[in-house]
Amino acid sequence: MCGALCVLIARPAYADPVTGTGVPDPGPPPVASAPLVPAAPTAVPAVPADTGPFATQLFALRTQVAVLGERLTRTNLDLAAAQQATASTYQAWQDAADRATRLQQQADDATAKAYKQATELGPLDGYANDLNQLGQLAPGFGPGGSPISESIVEDAAKAAQLASTAHEAYLSARATEQQLTDQRTGVSTQFAQQSQALADLTARNSAAVTAADTAQQAADARIAGQFNAGSNVKGYAPNP
Repeated sequence: MCGALCVLIARPAYADPVTGTGVPDPGPPPVASAPLVPAAPTAVPAVPADTGPFATQLFALRTQVAVLGERLTRTNLDLAAAQQATASTYQAWQDAADRATRLQQQADDATAKAYKQATELGPLDGYANDLNQLGQLAPGFGPGGSPISESIVEDAAKAAQLASTAHEAYLSARATEQQLTDQRTGVSTQFAQQSQALADLTARNSAAVTAADTAQQAADARIAGQFNAGSNVKGYAPNP
């Protein structure tokens, strides 16, 4: 009886409280518990190329040949520069050595002439061997009748030092050239061996090579299609 009576008795409707304007109060606004971060775009997975055993071996060997070829090219360029440096330093050494020889000959001639004239001094002949005293013993002696200039001997000594320095530079350049020559020999040998191995592998498996290349090209085309290369982006189109 209570159940039927409860159904018949009217009950107040449960609703949101009414504001002064007659519009239900929506309650407090929701507050985010953490900063809202926009969702990052999903990366497009790369389509893997053909990674079968033969294709892996083929592409790895091609990569080795390409790397060795680039290394051989760089080594040849470095060797050419080293050979040029060797030639230039050799010429500089020869020029410095020739100049040192000429200046030393001039110094020797001037010293010999002064010594010869000093030996004619008679009682002062005993001092002739001391070249440092020639200016005091015979002030009029020397080339052209002028006193022997110490600059001749000094210039000869400086020229000899420059020739020695130039010779050391030449030896260093030649050592660098030899090192690069040995390096090129090693790289060239490796390049020839790997190139021959690639040629043999390709010749023995021409059908498999074609299949691997076709699969690789198809994979590259699928990857290019995912990026939609050449399409209009934000109003910009590729230059034809």
